Order: sequence, then structure tokens, then C-alpha cells
Amino acid sequence: MPQLRAAPVTLLPLLIRCHSRQATPGLADALGTALISRTARQAHGALIAGLPFTPPPKTRRHPFGDPPAYDSASAAALLAAKPVGVARLGHATAIFSALLDAGPLTFRQAAQLYNLTFSRPGRAQARCAPLWLRHAGPSALPRLLDLMTPHLADYAVGEFYLEGLARMGRAALPALPAVTALIDRRTRIPVNDSTPDAEMELDERLLSAALHTRHAILTPAAPPRRDSSDG
Repeated sequence: MPQLRAAPVTLLPLLIRCHSRQATPGLADALGTALISRTARQAHGALIAGLPFTPPPKTRRHPFGDPPAYDSASAAALLAAKPVGVARLGHATAIFSALLDAGPLTFRQAAQLYNLTFSRPGRAQARCAPLWLRHAGPSALPRLLDLMTPHLADYAVGEFYLEGLARMGRAALPALPAVTALIDRRTRIPVNDSTPDAEMELDERLLSAALHTRHAILTPAAPPRRDSSDG
């Protein structure tokens, strides 16, 4: 049966009251499960302040640490050593951003970015889609959004696609209904190879990413800074 997202938030105060009156192993287990919910802890911070509770360890989304710094020369040299049909590339965002900051991509570099963006769904596609939009321009947007929006509720890669939409900002406005649908769903994202506790954590991470993405899409872009010498 699908689990309601609001259940931990709704049940936590009741569980705390019942547990304070008569602690039982069953109540302790139920309370411990509800306390895993970051949303419930944030909503009822004052209630849980005196409870003997150890927060669960935070899951690191990016286990490889911060990407190295690239300039256009080092990025170009790295891509020159990769095949045109490259399907995976660590730190692709930093590499292609350095090149796009410096000017247009070469034909070979554009072909590499195209393969990373369109060859298969996954993290590489999610991270490279905003870069392809930057390279190819607004005409590429419909195709990119058609690739990205079906994967927003995928517990394995949904966060990466949401992050990609957030990086597109206002340009991703046509994807807003898909993002809003993820936010508004009443039940958790189903996870077939995990425990109920992990399912709750993954769903809350997706919900947090979707809220961030909606904010990024709806926030107007900052106006370009004027040079003081312009008068």
C-alpha cells in the first residue's frame, strides 16, 4: 500500500504524547520511525527537543567531493583525449562550463556534449542537458524537457534531473507542471529495493529538490550588472 507523505508529520505529536504516558517497545519503534522523517522533525522541533534521539546520518549525494577547477585550456585538453562518442564524463558540468564561458564549442566538443546529453537517460544526461541548452539555444528546449520530465519521480536519478531544471531557471518554465505534480502528490515515491525508512528519506529528498527547482524556475533572472564607468 502506498505510504502517505503526511503520516510522520501528523502522527509524531500523538506518538510523543502516548510514549510519554506509557512507553512500550511498539511505541518506541513507531516513534523512532517517525523521527527519521526530516520533515516531521522540522515541523515539531520544540516537541522533540527533549527526546533522546540521534539523527540519522546524512546521505552524501556527491561522493566524489568538489570538482576540480578547469579553465578553457585544461578543459579542452581533457576532452581532446576523450572519444567523440564519450558516454560518461566526470565533472562534465565544470568542464563544459569552462569552455562555454570562454566562447563557442568546437564541432568536436559539441559532438561530445551531444552524445553525453542524448545517448541514454541518467546522471550524465541530467547534468549535460542545461549545457546543451546553453550551447544550442532556446530551439533545443522542447526536446530537452521531453527527455527530462519523465524522470523527475525516479528515486535513482530524479534529484539530478530536478537539479538540471533548476540550473535552466526560467527557461524551464514549461516543465513547471511536472515539478508541481511531484510536489503535490500525497503518497511517497515507490522504491522497490529499499526499506520503508529509506523510502521515506528518498521521497523527502526528492520533495526538497522539487521545491528548490520550483523556486529556481519562478525566480526572475537577476539583471546584468552595470559597469560604473557606463555612467
